[in-house]
Amino acid sequence: MHNKSDFSGDLSFMGLADTLQMLNSSRRTGILQIAGNHTSNKGLVYFHEGSPIDAACDHLSGIDALYSMFGWSEGNIEFREEPVSRKRAIKMSLMEICIEAMRKLDEGEISRTGPMNLNGPSKGDRDDSSAKACNNIPLITGPPIDYSYVLEENIYNAGDKIIRQGGHGGWIWVVLDGYVDIIRESSSDPVTLVRLGQGAFIGTFTSLEFSGCSRNANVKAVGDVCVGLLDTLRLSGEYSLLSSDFKRLVQSMTGRLEKVTDRAVDKYLNNGGDRLLRNNKLIKKNEFVPKGLFSITRGEINLMGKTTKGYMPLMRLAEEDVFGKVPFMDIGHEPQNAMVVASEKLEVRQLETDSLQEEYDRLSGIMKGLVKNVRSCVSVTTDLVFNG
Repeated sequence: MHNKSDFSGDLSFMGLADTLQMLNSSRRTGILQIAGNHTSNKGLVYFHEGSPIDAACDHLSGIDALYSMFGWSEGNIEFREEPVSRKRAIKMSLMEICIEAMRKLDEGEISRTGPMNLNGPSKGDRDDSSAKACNNIPLITGPPIDYSYVLEENIYNAGDKIIRQGGHGGWIWVVLDGYVDIIRESSSDPVTLVRLGQGAFIGTFTSLEFSGCSRNANVKAVGDVCVGLLDTLRLSGEYSLLSSDFKRLVQSMTGRLEKVTDRAVDKYLNNGGDRLLRNNKLIKKNEFVPKGLFSITRGEINLMGKTTKGYMPLMRLAEEDVFGKVPFMDIGHEPQNAMVVASEKLEVRQLETDSLQEEYDRLSGIMKGLVKNVRSCVSVTTDLVFNG
C-alpha cells in the first residue's frame, strides 16, 4: 500500500457492506485496507472496476478472507486507487457476497469482534430501532462530475428539503459536495432508504421524457450540501437520440427502482415485505430461465428473490418491461439472485444485447453516470429488502 490514500474512514461510521457498495457504484480499481480495532490482523480487498476480485486476511484468502472482515465492527479503512494484477479469486456478485455474509453473521458462522459489553445491550440498543437504521444507511456515490452540464450550483443547510415527496418537476441534480438522504414518507414513520454522496444524481431518466414527473420521496440535506442543477434540455436531446429499445431498458429499470422501494418500505413497516414462499415445486413449475435479454409483449412475470430460507416476492413486471441479463447493468436481480416466474400467456421479444452494449459505450460520461446511478439505487434498495 502507498502511504497516501484516496479516501479513508471509520468502520463504525461506514460499515464494510456500505464501503464495498460505494466502491462498486463508482467502479473503482485499487486496494482497500482494513485495520480492525479489536484484532491484530489487517485485511486487504482487491478491486477491479468496482468488483472485489480477491482478499487476504491472516491465513485466509479469497472469499473466506472477505467474509471474515464482515465481523469487524470498529476500525479504520483506507482505499488507494491503483492498477491491480491479481487473478480473480472471488467470482460472486457484490449482492451475493453481502447476502451470504449477512446469513453467516446471523447464524454465527462469522466471528464478531468488538468492545466487550459485560452488561449486555443498553436500553438504547434494545429500543431505538431508528438510531440503528440511521447507522446503516447505504451510501451511493458517482463518477467524476462533468461540470459542463451544470447550469448552476445551489447550497442547502443541514435539514433543508431539496425535494418534497409528491411534488412535480423535471429537474435533475448532481451532488457536488456533502450528502443527502432519500426519505420515503409512509402511513406511519418516514423511512430513510439511501444516502447520496459526491457524483450521485438526484432524479432519473423519467425527468427526460417531459411527461410529468411526480417525486416519490423527500431529499434532505445531511449537513451543508452543494448540488448542481443539470442542463436537462441538453440531456433530453441526447436521450431523444437513443434507440427505442435502449429507452425501454432504462425506463424499465427506473420502474424497478420504484417497485423495489415500495417493497423496502413495506418490509420496514412490517407490512408483509419479508414474506417468504417455500413451495419450491409450485414456483419452479412456471420458472422462465432467461438466456439473454427480453421485452414483455404480452402477459407478465413475477421476480422472486432467492434467499437461503425460500423465495421472496420482489415485484411484478408487465408489458413493455425488460428482464434478463443486462451486460452493463448488474442490479443484483435475475438470473443469479432472482427467479423469473412467468404467467401462462407470456410472450416476449428478445433484445440484441450487443447493439445495446455498443450504444451504451457511445454514451456521454454523464449519461453513463445516470445509468450507473439507477443500477446502484436498485441494487442497494434490493439489499434492504433482503437484509434490511
